[in-house]
Amino acid sequence: MKLSLRKGMIVPPALVASVILGLIAVTGIYLLPSEHASTTIMLAPSTFVSKPGDTFTVQILATSEIPVNAFKGTVRFNEGVLAVENIDYNTSLADLWAETPWYENGAGTISFAGGTTRPGGFTGSETLLTITFKAHTVGDSNLILGDTQVLMHDGFGTEAPLEDYVETLFIVAAHETPTTTPTISIQHETKSEANVLVLRKLPTPDLNDDSKVNLTDISLFLILLSTQSLEGDFNDDGKINTVDLSILLQARTN
Repeated sequence: MKLSLRKGMIVPPALVASVILGLIAVTGIYLLPSEHASTTIMLAPSTFVSKPGDTFTVQILATSEIPVNAFKGTVRFNEGVLAVENIDYNTSLADLWAETPWYENGAGTISFAGGTTRPGGFTGSETLLTITFKAHTVGDSNLILGDTQVLMHDGFGTEAPLEDYVETLFIVAAHETPTTTPTISIQHETKSEANVLVLRKLPTPDLNDDSKVNLTDISLFLILLSTQSLEGDFNDDGKINTVDLSILLQARTN
């Protein structure tokens, strides 16, 4: 059964239990990632040439060598130079959106928060979402990907360590003989923080007991959803399903 939360927000059908995830949920045992393992969330392509009136697309890519299951971030841009035409978030990577990607051209921001219900989490490199911009005037614009957060599929909602990067896109001003090439710099901001799941006798959407219901709790719920652990049975009906997911999303505080 599919539950449509909002336009474009679909909880996937079959919930497949995993022996490995079951062990994680019951014992809390998981393998630590290699010290060389990396996780990156970034904007692509690295270069682009355009002029006022043209449209171009930018992808938010997620790459990880360790299993992860939740993604969050904000893209900031100069609304005086660029405008968002469209956001395509119906990708195979994120099949559950806690915060449907939305944008405010007047504020120059795009925010997103989503996850994957793939058994075992996500590893590899895939597109999280695609943004179509329109260059509507001459000038410079920085595209900044910040407030980024990727959570491990480890049963604890631990933040994955993100690699730092700086990339550049170029937009050409509509002069007949341009003397400079305006630059769109893409910068990455990260933070380091870990959250531990504390099991409660009476299940609540605040799964890690930090007095907040946010992306971390959604990440933890994805583990419980896959294992059918009753720690995610928020309505106490003896099962964990999309009703509990709806309760969690309604209780989300940030």
